[in-house]
Amino acid sequence: MAELSFQKAATLCLLIFVCAAFGLYNVYLQLPNFSPEELVYIKLPRNLDDAKNLARVISVYQSTHYYPVMSTWCSCYVFMQTFSIPGSTFCSILGGFMWPWYIALPLICMCSGTGASLCYLMSHVVGQPLAKRLMPEKMAEWREKVQHHSDDLFNYILFLRITPFLPNWFINLTGPLVGVPLKPFFWGSVIGVAPLSMLAVQAGQTLYTLTSTSDTVTYKSVIFVFLSAVLSVLPIYFKRKNPKFADPSKAEIKTK
Repeated sequence: MAELSFQKAATLCLLIFVCAAFGLYNVYLQLPNFSPEELVYIKLPRNLDDAKNLARVISVYQSTHYYPVMSTWCSCYVFMQTFSIPGSTFCSILGGFMWPWYIALPLICMCSGTGASLCYLMSHVVGQPLAKRLMPEKMAEWREKVQHHSDDLFNYILFLRITPFLPNWFINLTGPLVGVPLKPFFWGSVIGVAPLSMLAVQAGQTLYTLTSTSDTVTYKSVIFVFLSAVLSVLPIYFKRKNPKFADPSKAEIKTK
């Protein structure tokens, strides 16, 4: 299959976006009819005030339209993740406001992993010419790191999702182009977003009292994320320190 030109890839990407936006609009149509005053606040949250205003409106309808509200929230979250639209943090906070943590956290993790994987698949089709034009050096650097961690890609993706070393949009877009298989990419994303998502869910429980997203950052939350990151790379450490963790058959050969 011949590689698409930059112009064709950009056009196809735009077409996919329009189709996805149309699908999201159809999901929105299942919601109840809002008053003109409420409609002002029905939009993808881009900041904390947007999330608060949207929460006030949704809280009125959630008990009577539980599943339409949930499916619309999930669709918005996946849409934002797929197209790397800023604001998913505020969606996570909103999820923590609407549902108890044992519902909100799995929803956030699965929606995040699904959206990231859809972005991965889209990039697999149209991403090569775009990445070559827009960020060739960064992609080459990450390809080397992926090759270095080829035996530990799940833990490597897990670590990257927990830590801020690489932006999520970059991981999503370049993952298929540098040789990251979909399976470790998906599960590394689903599990890797859990620590930070848990903090967002906790923030959602006190949404109306928040003045900034920085209010969620405490020394306890920093320690929690740090320990999660350390745990994610421990298997890599043990594999490299002791070969039997990586391949028992090789360890047996060395001991003979």
